[in-house]
Amino acid sequence: MVRYIIAGVFAGIHILLFAFAIIRTRIQRIVRNALYWFVKKDGLLFSVAFLAAVIFYSNNSNNNDTLIDSKQFSSIAISVIIAWSVLLIKSFLIGYLEDPLKLTEDYEGLVQKFKGDWLENDKKERFPVIKDADLFQKMWIIIDHPYWHYKLPDEIHGYEPELMAAHKQKNNYNHLAIRVYKWEWDSNKQIFNIYTGRTTYYNSLLTNRAMDYKLTNGYSIRDILSLGPGIPDLENSKLSNQIGVNGFLVSSDDYVCLVLRRSDLAIGKRTYGTSISGDIHTRYEMGINNKLKVDENGVLKSIQKTYITELRLREGNKKDDELLAIGEIKVLAAYRDIVEGNKPQFLTFVKSKKTKEYINKIFEGNRNQPASKGERSDGDKLVWIYMGNLMCGTVCIHPTKIKDGKKEYVMVPSASGALLMFAKWADKNYRCR
Repeated sequence: MVRYIIAGVFAGIHILLFAFAIIRTRIQRIVRNALYWFVKKDGLLFSVAFLAAVIFYSNNSNNNDTLIDSKQFSSIAISVIIAWSVLLIKSFLIGYLEDPLKLTEDYEGLVQKFKGDWLENDKKERFPVIKDADLFQKMWIIIDHPYWHYKLPDEIHGYEPELMAAHKQKNNYNHLAIRVYKWEWDSNKQIFNIYTGRTTYYNSLLTNRAMDYKLTNGYSIRDILSLGPGIPDLENSKLSNQIGVNGFLVSSDDYVCLVLRRSDLAIGKRTYGTSISGDIHTRYEMGINNKLKVDENGVLKSIQKTYITELRLREGNKKDDELLAIGEIKVLAAYRDIVEGNKPQFLTFVKSKKTKEYINKIFEGNRNQPASKGERSDGDKLVWIYMGNLMCGTVCIHPTKIKDGKKEYVMVPSASGALLMFAKWADKNYRCR
């Protein structure tokens, strides 16, 4: 009997130590994130002023012979604290106001202004998205020209500082990127040809991602380079047109995840996005030397890496092909996001071998893992939607939001349009367990 009691005590101690370790890790994460936010928002200025005030009053509370008048010191300290508060409020306001200044939120006005084969839902609501090709179980090839380098058009020369200033809340990092010069369906060979060259993320910030930012001359990039009434095809577009990817991860128990986007992203701040959303990078499996050619396998490797990075699917030292999302990457469609001018996008899908609870656990557990430059996740919260509801139409998808029962999620059209295309594909090709 005593032996069992001792064993129970030891087991209880181990459980308490394990629980303490978990609580300590979570507390450390909360403290680290709070400290980072505080420093980034110039909180040190507030701290110094507050600490100086405390020291001053503690040393001089009983001493009338001071070099500095207490009222004067109080005025200085209060002024510093007010200045810090104003900077903090300014930062939040810029975050809320920035996106609509760069990219229009008048989506209906956009589809009315331009003629195009717009994506529509069952209620005939139009999305500023044009699907150029269904690629599920179809052949597509990359015809790459690494020496085709995009150059900013003369029309915006001299306005670069203004355009870059539009991205105040964005943590910018420049990198080499893949530009789509043209894509077209070869009906004879039944192949979708994609002609690519090079651009940079910097060029994309100055064009596609600042389409509606008003310059000092009174015009926007859309006014200058996309007059209408038709949407210029990629071959005739003067924008950076860096190829991107939107994708959906579906768990083994048939839930698809959305991501609540961070407030320091270039676009779509604090909205719900697709499982992954980003650009196809040359650094993944294709090298960073612009002499190296892009091919289909490299693109798929890049998309796989994006799933792993953005959803924090890394599990210890496991190889990429042993991770949660390693089901075959399926490219479902090629489309263009007209809000971002004419930005070419791949729509993708992957099926995980793990449940949503397990994926959430890995996602949360890897939150504080160090990431390479430009590889940070787009958000810190996952939301799950049952595929059965998505396929049967009980999830209502609108250009600016989706409704899943009583829950409502704000989205931008590139994300909601991608979800609509995915839902239509799933209705024909996906089966729940």
